Amino acid sequence: TLDAALAVTGMDDESAGCVSLLDLPHDALSRIVSHCAAADLVAVAPACTLLRSVACDQSLWEDLFRARYAPLLARLFGGEPPRAAAADAGWRAFYYAFRRSWPALAAERGHVVLQLGDQYYDVTTYLDDHPGGPEYLSDAAGTDATGAFDAVGHSVRARELLRQFALPEELFSAADGEPPPPPPPLDAGSWSSAASLVSDALHGREGRQRLRETAGSLLAAVWAD
Repeated sequence: TLDAALAVTGMDDESAGCVSLLDLPHDALSRIVSHCAAADLVAVAPACTLLRSVACDQSLWEDLFRARYAPLLARLFGGEPPRAAAADAGWRAFYYAFRRSWPALAAERGHVVLQLGDQYYDVTTYLDDHPGGPEYLSDAAGTDATGAFDAVGHSVRARELLRQFALPEELFSAADGEPPPPPPPLDAGSWSSAASLVSDALHGREGRQRLRETAGSLLAAVWAD
């Protein structure tokens, strides 16, 4: 990412050593930030107005969304995200919400996906063969049907048959674990909110390590803002 920034700014390695984030052109900063993980974008966004505008860019979050959920999109959404839902929520919020909402959104596309325990099953092709009729499965599409499934008392054979419809875990599991919720947006000049968020990060192990790694640039950005 440093090479990319130097290419845009025309600086050499020596002059780049004392450059803060705010010294970079907006397009160079955007290219650097585009290599960050979602958790890092959430961490740096409260630092200052410039970093917030770059880290909350909708096109950046769309790219993150596509990269993270690519297998699931290919399997159930024709390779494209549900744009109507993304437009309503915004890409950053949708990035986090999709991890829980995708079964219901898949149902809108005609897929009958059920959650049973910690596993998800696509039983779309089994509707007509279901002994209890297709409507029981269709009505449960996009929901957690664990309780209903257990209450019926399905046989061992039925449970073995179910395995063939299990979706691979990598399709729906988070690549980096449960993501943190995005912080509330800061009003311009909201120093107290920014200080509170940075303080919270400093008192957590992960946040403290992340801020240590970027302390110089972040403090310069906050001071300049």
